[in-house]
Amino acid sequence: MRSKLAQVALRTSLAYALVAGLWILLSDRAMMALISDRELLGRISIYKGWVFVAVTAVLLFVLLRAQLHRWEKEAAARKVAEELTHKNNRALRMLTDCNQTLIRATEEKDLLDNVCRIVAAEGGYPMSFVAFVEPGTNLVRLVSSAGFKPGIADTFKIWDGDTELERDPVATAIHAGKPCIIQDLLHDSRSMPWLNQLKSVGAAAVCALPLK
Repeated sequence: MRSKLAQVALRTSLAYALVAGLWILLSDRAMMALISDRELLGRISIYKGWVFVAVTAVLLFVLLRAQLHRWEKEAAARKVAEELTHKNNRALRMLTDCNQTLIRATEEKDLLDNVCRIVAAEGGYPMSFVAFVEPGTNLVRLVSSAGFKPGIADTFKIWDGDTELERDPVATAIHAGKPCIIQDLLHDSRSMPWLNQLKSVGAAAVCALPLK
């Protein structure tokens, strides 16, 4: 940062010196060639000085504003890169801890509880849960969770339509065998009862992952 400030100061000083030198050299020569009256020449020199101050002030303003704009863009780009690095590192820690838990687990319930805890704590997600489908029904029962808030039922019904648009994320993940993500719950056209419960406790997005 200090080297950048030095470069900006040097460029600004050089630009000022160049403009000032050209202005003095060219304007004085032009005035001496056009005006012979010394008194008139003196008055015009005063005006010329004020014009010089105004022009250089405008140039300095333009140069400094352009540099500040470049710094703002660089700072914004650095912030985005830092946030992306932080998210990637957080996701990597979460996956590493989940893998370690999977290796060491001896009981299914402990494994599911620990994974939910890691997803909420290390992954930074406000809520996480594992649910099993009740055989022969459209009901899903929570078996492990972390970060859950009051108002979320332990058992809820999934919407299982004929097409993907008629299914909620859990039903879609079960049928397709692949993740289903809703990025914006507030504006998603699917409005199922259990999704409304999530909205009521402040959830903004949902990711349903099938267990195989």
